[in-house]
Amino acid sequence: PFVHHVGSGPLGIGDAWLDNGRPPAEEMTGAEIIGSKDFMVVYQPAERLLAVLVLDGVLERFPALHGGAIEMGAGWVPAMLRRLDHAVAIWQRSEPRLGTFERTPSEQAAAQLRFTPYPFEDVGWMVAQSDPSLYLFSSDLSPRRGWPRPARPLRPRPRRGTGRDGGGVLRRQRDGLALARIGPSGLATVAAFRPPGPARAKGVATS
Repeated sequence: PFVHHVGSGPLGIGDAWLDNGRPPAEEMTGAEIIGSKDFMVVYQPAERLLAVLVLDGVLERFPALHGGAIEMGAGWVPAMLRRLDHAVAIWQRSEPRLGTFERTPSEQAAAQLRFTPYPFEDVGWMVAQSDPSLYLFSSDLSPRRGWPRPARPLRPRPRRGTGRDGGGVLRRQRDGLALARIGPSGLATVAAFRPPGPARAKGVATS
């Protein structure tokens, strides 16, 4: 398997795009700190890599190869897969190798690739536009908050008119993963966990 994490490619959009004639703003420093402009393009290295792997026939030739793009959101995935399907359909006459595919790019991705949505993304829309199996539950531990919290509540976000429950898709994947890794008793312990309230967490930074 292979993983393309948010830190695998350039995080920043590039200094040239930050020069807008205004005085430079104060910037936060630290690992994986990005700004609004960086956020708009942070997924592009992963999109470029995955598109090349698909169009070069790597996933087609190696169906047991699996990969993931982690902590880059997933709202870009349906459009990428749609473009890949179009690219294969349109260019297979001038690029004959594309015509040898037994599976469309979107079928290859559903079988072999996985993505982690941001908490604020509309997963209901994503699963209405593409295969639900593409999307994984993910959670970052936050040690600065002073307690382990491996999973935030996943609220259902059905896409209006589709009946597709993105929260339900991710909940089932999260619970299935937890069951496989820690067993029924461990899953019950996690489900019953409640973080300490402010009065019980004195002296602990919460931001």
